[in-house]
Amino acid sequence: MLGCCDAEFIIYTKVKNMNDNANEEKPNIFKFGTSESTQDAFICWLLEWAKPDLKSSNLKLHQTAQKMIKEFFKKAGKKLEEDITSIEPVKTSRVDIERIINGKYHLIIEDKTKTKNHSKQLERYLEKAKKKHGKGNVIAIYLKTYDQDDYQEITKAKFHPFLRTDFLGILKNGKNTTSEIFKDFYYHLLDLDNEVESYANTKIDDWKPRAWEGFYKTLKERLGKANWKNIPRKTGGFLCFTCGRTNDYDKFRYYLQLESNGAEPIRSINIKIAAPDNDSKTRSRLRKQHYKFMKQYFKKLNFNFDKPKKFGNGEHMTILQSTDDARKTDSKGIIDIDATVAYIKKIVNAIKKYSET
Repeated sequence: MLGCCDAEFIIYTKVKNMNDNANEEKPNIFKFGTSESTQDAFICWLLEWAKPDLKSSNLKLHQTAQKMIKEFFKKAGKKLEEDITSIEPVKTSRVDIERIINGKYHLIIEDKTKTKNHSKQLERYLEKAKKKHGKGNVIAIYLKTYDQDDYQEITKAKFHPFLRTDFLGILKNGKNTTSEIFKDFYYHLLDLDNEVESYANTKIDDWKPRAWEGFYKTLKERLGKANWKNIPRKTGGFLCFTCGRTNDYDKFRYYLQLESNGAEPIRSINIKIAAPDNDSKTRSRLRKQHYKFMKQYFKKLNFNFDKPKKFGNGEHMTILQSTDDARKTDSKGIIDIDATVAYIKKIVNAIKKYSET
């Protein structure tokens, strides 16, 4: 499973490797400017190239910029039938990027890299735009170049996700331009996409942090109801994947959680319990009780689970833990997704049966 634009990336990698060998690799400005404001600047710069009077200056950039705007309309379920004649910025805007197209269409872009939306900001931006230009003329785009677990809150806020693969699909149209700025951003994004998708063709011992995101994204697609996110900690935190949540049973819900520390192997496979009871003594007593019964239950099923290094006492507690690697591989050490999914499903099914006993 490779990312989009793989043929272009293979060519780029060969050239890059040649340059590496000659110690002549060209610096990419977007490797240094990784903030959202830097990405905002590139998008604003590219949007400017859609203006009719810049067509003769660089046809490739002009065509790519116009195609991007039309794709924004398409994402919003609209079709721009007319030519793009004007693009004007909105003064005193609090949205990342805000433009008026042809004097009547209000384009608002909430641009994200590693962060996510928060505090109902999208709803506020959209409501303000509708008051100015009417509901039918607002194009609300949530542009995200890194990955996040899901986009339900985005679509609920009536914004339309425009993701890295969408962006690359547009940018490849201009990859032969003479603009170094454009090419730097394109290959920066292509690098990122390749890092995320590298889990599929790299030995699991050689995975880098982004490979875990690609792995968890694929697991979610295969398993259905699941989610993944980064859990921040003073010690650095970890990326976790949860699935197999059971229905409420005596005020408890059980679920499976995988935890990984960046480039390190999976730290643990955890069977956890969600216990909303506010009484810590009650939680402690029930946690010990469930540990005793669950350990015996999973031992009979030949699973290698044991007591966690430390019992917690919060609303979400680890009952059993295994340091086995949930990732199954082929003879070359490459992830075998089918075998991995089957193994995880086996544990999830066991958790479900336990919750029903």
